[in-house]
Amino acid sequence: MKPHRRNLVFSSVGDHSRHRLWINGPNRNFDLFLFYFGTGGADFGTDAELFLARAGTKTDNFCHLYRNHPERLAGYENVFIVDDDIVMDPAALNRMFDLFDAHELWLAQPAYTADSHIRWPVTRQDPSAVLRFTNFVEVGVMLFSRTVLDRVIGAMAQSRSGWGLDMVLSRLLGDPIDRIAILDAVPCSHPHRAEPEMDRVMSREEMRAEGRRLLDRYRRGEWLEPVTHGSIPIAGESGPDGGVAPNPGAAGEHGGEATRPGRRGPKPIQLFWWQHHHDPSIRNFGDWLSPLVVELVSGRQVEHASLDECELVAIGSLIEVVLESPRSEPVQLWGTGFIRDGPSTSDPRVRVAALRGPLTAGRFESVPDPALGDAGLLCHHLLGRRPPKRHPLGIVTHYVDLELPLIGEYRRHGRYPLLSPLMRPTDFVRAVAECEVIVSSALHGVITADALGIPNRWTVLSERVLGAGYKFRDYLGLFGVPDVSPVDLPPPERVTRDLLDSIVARYSRPGLEGIRERLASAFPEL
Repeated sequence: MKPHRRNLVFSSVGDHSRHRLWINGPNRNFDLFLFYFGTGGADFGTDAELFLARAGTKTDNFCHLYRNHPERLAGYENVFIVDDDIVMDPAALNRMFDLFDAHELWLAQPAYTADSHIRWPVTRQDPSAVLRFTNFVEVGVMLFSRTVLDRVIGAMAQSRSGWGLDMVLSRLLGDPIDRIAILDAVPCSHPHRAEPEMDRVMSREEMRAEGRRLLDRYRRGEWLEPVTHGSIPIAGESGPDGGVAPNPGAAGEHGGEATRPGRRGPKPIQLFWWQHHHDPSIRNFGDWLSPLVVELVSGRQVEHASLDECELVAIGSLIEVVLESPRSEPVQLWGTGFIRDGPSTSDPRVRVAALRGPLTAGRFESVPDPALGDAGLLCHHLLGRRPPKRHPLGIVTHYVDLELPLIGEYRRHGRYPLLSPLMRPTDFVRAVAECEVIVSSALHGVITADALGIPNRWTVLSERVLGAGYKFRDYLGLFGVPDVSPVDLPPPERVTRDLLDSIVARYSRPGLEGIRERLASAFPEL
């Protein structure tokens, strides 16, 4: 199943669910998944993109979906796991997801209206704020980025009721001060209910026992005191059309962080990067990294342009599509390459600023000494402060490999995180930075690890990735290392410390800093 939209709302619903309020309107930016635990045979099947009858709480049912049907969740960037008695309309939900993306949050919740049933005062709406940064999100209204959801799913699976999760989520994420928020600009109502339907699924004592176990495991029994770390006030937040204004200097629709100083230009750069023609929900990291890095280096805004109209092609294996296009005007190539072996070219429409590696450069006989390097090597600037290491190994899969049986084994095993190339670029870079070693079937998993100085190897998981390894050999040829062969990825239970140590011991990227400096200096004047 391919997602229709990039956001997902998930709930377990009983016979008196209010979920129809969430979808009563046009132009949703989210899909809806419902698990039905009621007993009255309510006819909710046509309300959702996925509807299943299964007794259980929302966290229990979500973990069941995550573990047993991961293909259903592939492609969603943000997931809102919500109680069925929450009152919101589609416009509020749309705005919630937009605000979450605009501020690059990891975890959030809509604030509760003043007349709601409120247990934690910090969750009550502050009318003067757009959002407040906090260490607490109430378990009935949890909005996750997919990256964060993958990190906390193990704890979620230990609490069928969800009790205790709101006490430990911030700790599991390293207690950040600016990535968890209560969204005051998007309030929801939580009406009082005399007898919650969920009480028929689990007793209150069972729920409390689960909460105590989570606290004991992740906070040594210490009770969390919800606090706020600051806020963004209403004034100046909305744009002229009332929409969400991005953070100052942010990379617009691409979801990047503040751009760094660089060259200034009079107009947006017209950049081509690959987008999936038939399924716009597929936003491959390596391709969507291109506008972020170009903005970072140039100091100018970037707009997506067609192959016929662009002035620059950067990150990605895109030279074949450039040469095959009917365009007549010249185009600049910077840090891009071929995807497969082939003949040399002297196409007069192509202006070379930098090429990905020596195999690509060798096919441009009229360009004797181009700058070499994949522009993705500059993605370390997107990270800011480095997060602590959390995982001995991270697995990056090309999006065509996401549903392979071996990847399913890693997903069920749970010890080694699967880093999807469909994550938002800044989330992906941060997730890679949390790993001690990376094994990747996607080229830009390798390149991101190199940009961050993380030992890594490429692996071949299937024959679905185009080019038979050409782009990997092209890129790795930059460094003159003797062994550029792929490593076999074993099943998760056979990953050993010796295997990881061997990857670290053999890892070498001589000349990396010089490559990056020359690559940045070679950015073309546009």
